[in-house]
Amino acid sequence: MISIRPNRPVPPEQPVIVDPSAIRHEPILNIPGQDGGDSGDSRRVGVIDVGTNSIRLIVAESGGAGGYRVVDDEKITTRLGQDLHQDGELVQEAMERSAEAIARLREIADGHRVQELRAIATSAVREASNGGTFVDLVHEAAYIKLDVISGLEEARLAYESVQHAFELRSLNAAVIDVGGGSTEIVVSIKGVVEDIVSIPIGAVVVTDRFGLREEGGNPQGYEAMVEYLDAELKKVLRKPPAPIDVVIGCGGSFTALANICLRRDLDAAQGAPPASIRGFEIQRAELRGRIDWIRAMPARQRARIPGLRADRADIILGGLSVIDRVMRRLKVKRLRVHDRGIRDGVIRRMLPDGRGAGSRVAPMLKRDAALRLAKSCRYEKSHCDHVAKLALSIFDQTRAQDPRADEGWATDETRELLEAAALLHDIGYLVNYKRHHKHSYHLVAHSELEGFTHRELEIVANVCRYHRRSCPKPTHEEFARLPSKDRKIVSALGGILRIADGLDRTHTQSVTGVSVRLHGDTAIFDIDCEDDPSVNLWGGENKADLYERFFGINISQWEHTGRRPGADPVNPDGRKPAP
Repeated sequence: MISIRPNRPVPPEQPVIVDPSAIRHEPILNIPGQDGGDSGDSRRVGVIDVGTNSIRLIVAESGGAGGYRVVDDEKITTRLGQDLHQDGELVQEAMERSAEAIARLREIADGHRVQELRAIATSAVREASNGGTFVDLVHEAAYIKLDVISGLEEARLAYESVQHAFELRSLNAAVIDVGGGSTEIVVSIKGVVEDIVSIPIGAVVVTDRFGLREEGGNPQGYEAMVEYLDAELKKVLRKPPAPIDVVIGCGGSFTALANICLRRDLDAAQGAPPASIRGFEIQRAELRGRIDWIRAMPARQRARIPGLRADRADIILGGLSVIDRVMRRLKVKRLRVHDRGIRDGVIRRMLPDGRGAGSRVAPMLKRDAALRLAKSCRYEKSHCDHVAKLALSIFDQTRAQDPRADEGWATDETRELLEAAALLHDIGYLVNYKRHHKHSYHLVAHSELEGFTHRELEIVANVCRYHRRSCPKPTHEEFARLPSKDRKIVSALGGILRIADGLDRTHTQSVTGVSVRLHGDTAIFDIDCEDDPSVNLWGGENKADLYERFFGINISQWEHTGRRPGADPVNPDGRKPAP
């Protein structure tokens, strides 16, 4: 048996642990005397996640308002669940290399001076008959007491992470976490959890059980696996109470799928990869195509698939097959990828302002995230907040009068995106004034705003880009690569933002309100203004081109109906009162 000691001595008779009861309430490991460089409300924590295929350490530091930044992210592939399906026991060699890896990750966490470290073990240790032996081995090697969490707890942690990243209250969704040894499924109807399922089937389990590492993917084994998965899912996963709109997936199989699809598409388009794959969408038909493509490929070539990590190549077919059969069982055609999961859920429970799932008001999440980015870029608060107010007013009035509003440009979701773009439209000043609209695009597109999918970030970034200067053109690369529906959304929201920004051309917030009246192919904008309105009216009129083009109208009049300086407060225009 191995014996590994961290550099910082810890007396064996006094291990630095506490009782690992409910992970929601009690820390698994507190390290005294380490302040983590704490200042103010900042707090640094770490999570070691012991999975079937790999072991991972995440070190995070609180950032306020429920957010955090990742300080370190280390992954070691140890194959702890190797051959677990044969006799239900962890192999001694796999346990030893995994314990050594955990000790190494413990040292890294100590180096980052984390104030609290938690270690969780999932399906491999949970299912193994000798899981307790491994827990003891880890304690001896790294002085960490593993908390072996249940499958249902694993599912809840994944769901909590997704709740913070996606708006679920308007969706019927299935959150799926495919690991090496198990798959967790949470069915949510309009944000209310309807079902939680955990099954001891994962990428490593099906790969080993059905010989999918063999050359040619073992066609007979693959067909047997599909029958097995369908039968097992039918036993435990009941029909949802309402049709499922989308699957939101966590885990390495999902992120690997997204990277494969992105890399192949970007190579064809000679484009650059996005900063985040969060929210990347894939149709089940495309997933099926990728599975068939991988099945036809010699096993030795899978490690060279662009976008696929070599340490996942031998289990990718099994992982994607689990995803495919779950989608088939739920009769859902669309999936989104989440780039976080149970570790994120644990971190959020640990941080002082992380709060439990559902405690934040979901619609405020996007605005909060946008404000955090805006503040970090030193935005002009008074101007941007006012432009957001005017833009939302124009949006609401236009939506109420536009006969095409139900075609997709005017939804509650796009209203949130418009507000975010209005708050962020000038953050390009952080780089410089010249071409700041383009700088705003890149700052938004390459950010990792909590609550925004990759698609939503691209929409917001493009709306920011078109708040000034030229209107969208097919020759603009970032605009052209958007789907047709999203190009329409950008044009509509961009047209509204341009006018709102123009109406505060003086940056004095003197335009206090705007009334929009649409009449066929013409429109009238009535402006409420506390000062001489000429400059701000000129600003709005000068930037109305995109709005007019998208809505197919001509703004025939820009009227000032507000109070003028020195006017009679009862009869501001000096008109004779009506009889």
